[in-house]
Formats: sequence, structure tokens, C-alpha cells
Amino acid sequence: MKISFKIFIMTYCLLMVLTAVGGFLIINNLYHSEYEQKVSETERTMNMLTIYISSIEDVPEQTYKKYSLAGFERQIGMTNNGEMTPFVGDYEMWEEKNRLSSVTDLKNGETVLGVVTVDGEQTLQISRRLDDYYLIVYGSLRDVFARRESNYQLYRKLILASSVVVAVILLVFSSFITRPISKITKAAEQISAGDYSVRVDESYRAMRSCEVQSLGITLNELASRTEDYIGALQNEARKQEDFVGNFTHEIKTPLTSIIGYADLLRSGNISQDKQYEYSNFIYREGKRLEQMSFHLLDLIVMDKADFELSRISIGSIFKQLQSEAVFVEKKYSISIVFHFDKAHVMAEPALLIAMLINLLDNAGKASQAGGKVMVIGVHEDKKYRICVSDEGYGIPEDQIDKIKEPFYMVDKSRARKQGGAGLGLALCTRIAKIHNSELNIVSTVGVGTDISVTISCAEDNKEIEYA
Repeated sequence: MKISFKIFIMTYCLLMVLTAVGGFLIINNLYHSEYEQKVSETERTMNMLTIYISSIEDVPEQTYKKYSLAGFERQIGMTNNGEMTPFVGDYEMWEEKNRLSSVTDLKNGETVLGVVTVDGEQTLQISRRLDDYYLIVYGSLRDVFARRESNYQLYRKLILASSVVVAVILLVFSSFITRPISKITKAAEQISAGDYSVRVDESYRAMRSCEVQSLGITLNELASRTEDYIGALQNEARKQEDFVGNFTHEIKTPLTSIIGYADLLRSGNISQDKQYEYSNFIYREGKRLEQMSFHLLDLIVMDKADFELSRISIGSIFKQLQSEAVFVEKKYSISIVFHFDKAHVMAEPALLIAMLINLLDNAGKASQAGGKVMVIGVHEDKKYRICVSDEGYGIPEDQIDKIKEPFYMVDKSRARKQGGAGLGLALCTRIAKIHNSELNIVSTVGVGTDISVTISCAEDNKEIEYA
């Protein structure tokens, strides 16, 4: 059952019940007011009759008494709008007139009131005993009951008419206030079907209430986060597919060469110089595969291992880095310049040095012979930034984010000639993440590249040197 119909049913039933009960109470209250008014009028008549009987009690002539009493009865009957004439008589006559079955006798001064049926009509009867006189005064309730019945009939008609009007208004109103919920439900169904771009109008004017507006905002946030998450999953799936494809290609190329040259060597019909050339090629490609496997192993280990950062002197890091950089300078025929501020940092020294060596190696690959690479360390408040800058080929802007992915290379032919496999920056990215940081790459094609990482400084100044 739709929520709009539930709202309609509950509200309609509640309104009808309250209206019916309220109308009944009002009509009943009017009836009781008129009834009490009629009782008061009849009691006044009884009091008048009592006073009159008392006033003529001392008159000696019985004929005059009877004449006066009959005249008074006629007068009371006329002033009572034609109602039944009051009765004054002895007990026997009263017993014949009395219609109150629950009363068979009256004590002197006692008054009894009740509703009796006279000629098929409900009539108010008041009986009173005054010495030897028994008095009865009647009050017609015909108009009281007639007005009550008339009010009930009018009210029933009003109820029937208002029930139709209220039903129409409630149907429109319930549909109006639940329409935003229907829109939200439809949007949720589209999102569950895979359309994560769906959004609802979350403005108050469209949602029509604060609660539904909050629901719309929450749904839009959920859709946005789901869309981002699905996009991230799709991107990750693409990266994995690219990784597998690149990995297969990177292994296939050297393996094909190794198998081909090994087959030539196996034939035995080649000169000694060619044997050396082919063997050297096989060795170089084998070392490339070995390096690739080590890098892949490092990536896997760094994903699963839990490294602990310790307080370390930045001087000891640069001291070891300078000794390692000698091989990079000779390999690429470049010069490396070091400049750093003294400080203590929180780091895993072996990984930090491995990252910087990888960055130096990439800078050497990107530089021409005779080029210069700079390694600068700067103390910035509670942080320490290390930057490796080269004057090499540079990286196109649209490829800066991609070079952090495994096996991605800007210039594949040049990278393979230099023994690269596109895993260096992927390793550096993981190491930076372990140090609660990330690689910041700024590059201009034909000018050079700056790659920096910012790590936390140690809180105290106790000297600890790393050997």
C-alpha cells in the first residue's frame, strides 16, 4: 500500500471519528440544555401552583376554592402553550393520573420528577404533595425531541457531504506531500539499477518539508559517493588490466630476445665475437627481468608489511645517498649536487634511501650527458621537504598522474634501452605513502622535472646518526 494512501486512510478515519463524536456531543449538549430549560419552566409552574394552593387554603367556601382552582388550571394551561392542564386533587385521583410507575406514594412536601409517555409523546411530569393535595404539572418535550432529531438529520447530511469533500482534499493533500518521496524512491530505484548520475532536486520548494529535504540531500550524497566509489573501482580495474597487459608485454619482449639469441648460440655456427655479443644481450635482458621481479616483489611487500617510522638524522640519509649517487653519476654521465638543512625526521631509513635512489636514477635517465641533477632538503616548520630536480626531457602535463602507475613509461623505447620497466615511480609512491606523504611532481617538457616528498620532523633534538 502506498504511503499516500496510508496517510489518507488514517487521516480520513481520524477526522471522521472526531467529527462524528464532536457533532454528537454538541447536539447532545444542546438537547440537555433545552431539557434543563424545560425542567426549569415546569418547576416554575409547579411552584406557582403550590403558592396558589397555599394562598386559597384559608378560604372557607369550598365552591369558591374549586372555582378559583379551575380558573387557575385553565390559566396555567393557556400560558403553557396548550400543554396538558395541571392536576390538583386527592390521592385517589392522583393515583389515576400518575404515570411515574416507580412512584406509588408521596410524603408531604416531597417532589418527584420524571419523563412519561402521554398520547405517544415524551412528556415531563412533576408530582408534589401539599398536605392533602396532590399536584401534577406537565411539560411537553415534543419540541425538544423534535429539534434534537432535526439536528441529527441535518448533521448526518453534513457528515455525508463533508466526508466527500474531506476525502477529495485529503487525497490531493496526501499526494502532494508524498510526491517528493515518490521522486526520491524513483531516483533510488534508478541508482540501484546502476544509473549513479541520477540526482533529485533537494531544494525546500521541491521537497516541501525539512525531513524530506534532508532525505533528498542524503540520497544525493549517497549517489555521489557511490558514483565516486564505482568510478574508483572501474579505474582500479582498468589499472589492473593495464598492469597485467604491461607486465605480460614487459616480460614477453626480453624473453623473446633471450630465447632467440639462445637458439642462435645453440646452433654453434657463429663467431666468437657474435657469441660474446649474444651472450651479453642475454645477460642484460636477464638482469632486466631480475630487476623487474625484485621491484614487483618490493611492491607486494610494501602493500602487506607494517613499517615503523623512527627518529633519524637527515644528515645520515644524505651521507649514504651521496655514496650511492656516485654510481648514478657514472652510469648516466651527469653531476649530482646535494644541499640540505640539518634536522631529524621520522622515517624508515632503508625505504627513504631506496626512494631517493630511484628518483635519482629516473632523473639520470631523463637527463642528457653532462646534465646536472640537484637534491635539496629544506626544513619547513614541523615538516621536511626533499626535492630531486633535473634539467631533462620533462613530462607532458597529461601524463604526470599516470607515471605513478606500474609499468607506465613516458618514452617506452628510451626507457627500455636504459633498462627501465616503469616500476621506479610506483615504488616511490608506495614509500611516500608509508611516510604519510605523497610525491609532488612539477614538470615542463624540455625544461626539466622536480619531484618532492614532505615528511614529518622529529619532536626532540636528540642526535641519532644512521650508519
